[in-house]
Amino acid sequence: DEGGVKILPIGEPYLTEMICDWVGAGKAQGHFSPKNDKYYEIREWYKQNGNKIQLDKETRKEIEKRLEI
Repeated sequence: DEGGVKILPIGEPYLTEMICDWVGAGKAQGHFSPKNDKYYEIREWYKQNGNKIQLDKETRKEIEKRLEI
């Protein structure tokens, strides 16, 4: 045991599920994205909070690609 936290990559289908969970959580709180930009709300949330989430480098890269950041 090295101590500390070991950050592992998130693969499919779990990465897609996590993003869908973010969309659902936003909707549950009354935040809806416009039809022409389905990720608008979570993109804005991620810009403010993404730095607080411990993610593997490649996982973060893929999330930001999908959210078009």
